[in-house]
Amino acid sequence: MEQLLSKRMSRVNIFSIFWALVGVVCSGICFISEIRNGWELLFLPPLVCGLSVFVFGRAYTYWKDNIAFVIIFLSIAVRYFATPVLMVLSGSHLFNPTAESFRVASIVYCYEIIVLLFCIDYFWTKHKAKRHKVVCELKRERADFELSWAGWLFLMMLLALVVVRGHLGNVFSHLSTWWNRFENNDVLYTYDLVAVEVIKSALVLSLVSFFAKLYYKNNGFLKILFLVLALCVAVSNTMLYQYENRTSIIQLFLSTMYLFISFFPHKKKSIVPLFVIGGTVLVGIIFYEMNISTSSAKNSLTSISKSAELYVTGPSMVAKTRDTYYLVREDFGLRNIWADFVKGFHFFDMLPFLRPIYRTAVSIPRTNDLFVASLDGSTCICPNYTFATYYASSYFGWLLEAVFILLIIKLICFVDDKKSRINDACFNYGFVYFELLLAQAVFVNNFFLLWHAFTMMPAWLLIFAWVNRWGRKTKIICT
Repeated sequence: MEQLLSKRMSRVNIFSIFWALVGVVCSGICFISEIRNGWELLFLPPLVCGLSVFVFGRAYTYWKDNIAFVIIFLSIAVRYFATPVLMVLSGSHLFNPTAESFRVASIVYCYEIIVLLFCIDYFWTKHKAKRHKVVCELKRERADFELSWAGWLFLMMLLALVVVRGHLGNVFSHLSTWWNRFENNDVLYTYDLVAVEVIKSALVLSLVSFFAKLYYKNNGFLKILFLVLALCVAVSNTMLYQYENRTSIIQLFLSTMYLFISFFPHKKKSIVPLFVIGGTVLVGIIFYEMNISTSSAKNSLTSISKSAELYVTGPSMVAKTRDTYYLVREDFGLRNIWADFVKGFHFFDMLPFLRPIYRTAVSIPRTNDLFVASLDGSTCICPNYTFATYYASSYFGWLLEAVFILLIIKLICFVDDKKSRINDACFNYGFVYFELLLAQAVFVNNFFLLWHAFTMMPAWLLIFAWVNRWGRKTKIICT
């Protein structure tokens, strides 16, 4: 036991030194480079992030515990190490914020990483102790899934919803494959896409579960054959995706990987690299095609720098919040908060009996719309800091953002707890999808976009899982 603990501490110390060195080096590059007016404090975020490992070292060791933390710590590396360095090397940034606002943004960056690491360290440590007891009590085995009569009926109703209205062809015209990419600007109804995605997921779950059962019943060549067939079905789940929605592609790959591992937990070490490499190559190609349009090395570096800022809510976006604060607050009120709520939950738009509520907010701009309008129409995702500042004012916005981060980490703990208690693969697939959205809500997206995305695919997948489980418990009696 002592040797195992010593080995773990050795690894933690090596990682801590490496992480701190990366932070110091990135900070040094920012400090010695030619600094624009307002960038004097840009060296602080990588330095604080790098040295934070010595204060919140335990939090950093949790990255393997949950797929959400993998995404969170990857976004931290890009946001705090890569983005500042790319900015000073390319000499570029977004939106041309004022120098004073840029200095404030650097301080806000430091505040955000400290709050996030504190929440992970405190809440996940408590949750981990509780989860260990649950896992020991339940002695959980591999996942299982079986379509019930209620599940089949639910899927048939979804299919009828799309087919009867003649929208099936329109849905597929918006989906790309590995070998063909389509960008269709025609109107696509959300509930049509969600219906097709849920049906596809249910079929994949059923087939993988079927081959998994055969795998565990056989030996030799047949065992290998059923494993390969199950893998082929799982991989086929990633063949259809929306080309324009790049973050959904990442979610699809990672959730499918977890789905397969839940049926074959002993194959985790060989399956994870396969999905990670394949997913990285595909997503990398898509990002390259959509963002790198010039052959000049300088222009390419500038494009990468601006893309990094966009995808991890860079300092320019935080700084611009301060510059546009009074402009946006002039038109901001309770009606905009109402629009954020109603338009943020797809249920209001998808379900006919809730559409009267949705119509009350159709003409009201959301907070993100006001922020984008203040940027002269530049499209971007509103950071959590921006939402918090507009909602709670420039004096208390920093407190509300801390609440957003706290709620996200608490939700990750809650979902992980539910996932550890349920052996249904469909529920777990939906939970993992939700965890990925929660991870992105910290720095990639925002707290409100989280619910916007959740009420699409994950929510309906969990509704289907509940209906299917109810069908397994309820028998149809024929007289």
